[in-house]
Amino acid sequence: MRASIARWADPLLAVAALAVVATAVVIEDGPPDRPVLVAIGLCVALCAPLALRRRAPLAVLGVCLVAAAAHQGLGYPPEPAMLPVLVALYTVAGTRALPRVAGLVGAVLVAVVALIGWRARSSPQELLGAVSWIALAVALGEGTRARDSYLAAAAERAERAEAARAAETQRRISEERLRIAWDLHDLLSHSISLINVQASVATHVARAGGAARDDLVAALATIAEESRTSMAELRAALGVLRTSDGAEDERSPAPGLDRLDELVAGAAARGVEVAVSTTGRARALPPAVDVTAYRVVQEALTNVARHAPGSRARLEIGYGDEVVSVEVFDDGHGSTDAGAPGTGHGLRGMAERVAAVGGRLDTGPRPGGGFMVCAELPTEGR
Repeated sequence: MRASIARWADPLLAVAALAVVATAVVIEDGPPDRPVLVAIGLCVALCAPLALRRRAPLAVLGVCLVAAAAHQGLGYPPEPAMLPVLVALYTVAGTRALPRVAGLVGAVLVAVVALIGWRARSSPQELLGAVSWIALAVALGEGTRARDSYLAAAAERAERAEAARAAETQRRISEERLRIAWDLHDLLSHSISLINVQASVATHVARAGGAARDDLVAALATIAEESRTSMAELRAALGVLRTSDGAEDERSPAPGLDRLDELVAGAAARGVEVAVSTTGRARALPPAVDVTAYRVVQEALTNVARHAPGSRARLEIGYGDEVVSVEVFDDGHGSTDAGAPGTGHGLRGMAERVAAVGGRLDTGPRPGGGFMVCAELPTEGR
């Protein structure tokens, strides 16, 4: 609808200008020896080009100036001829594709034509009025050009802002997917390791038979409980991928250091005795740091149970003013042959998690045997 109106706006303007100019020429006294058809023809020559004023503004202004000069040169009243010239001049001054000086050049040309046509019979006041109308047309055109430029710049800024928001949204989506991948790795690594250890215990007890029946029942119960817990956490993690935009996120809160008892109990169930010590004043940590500390402890204890079951581990949590430290040591006295062989992905994932929150991770063998995992996580500015 708007496109159709815009397409017919200039032709309708030309018709309206023709009606006004022709009426004014007929009403006012023209040369007695000039037929009316000549006057009408000049009016058409003046107004018809306005139908193309947006496509070729300078050409339209030139045609209107020539027609106006002819109109005045034949002795017709000059005032009606000024209307289409002023419209063409306004269009030139307001066209963004042309230099601003084009409007000023047009104004000078119009002023020269006006002086030539009126110098013999016009008063200075009339000439000043004509020049004022010319200046007004140029000023209005320049104002229109400035407004259009401002609106175009505002639209461009809005597009850039929208693109920046889209890029930021995509970045957040990528970060969330990476977080989910980390959570799934830590969850499955921890759970499958526990299940593997308990299944090995159950197999050993079943082969032994007899008095070890209670141990068999306990191992199977641990496997069942860990399986249920793992499936619940797995569904919660994958639920993020199914949550539509704007829908309420029904995930359980991310784990943190307040759930260390669960990790210690799980390690004990796998035959790893863990001694926990805390230094400094325990406090709430930023969510990203809290879950990272939890995952470091989880992965470290899982590695102890997998590669050195039966050993003892020491977990130390240190709350500083600007950092929280997590240190896990094992004595290496357990069997190093049990459990699944490691691939190194757990330590790499741990290092990526710690680096993501701006922390530092040190891992490696301890002098005299055993393994250590030491993470230092910043708590300020996160």
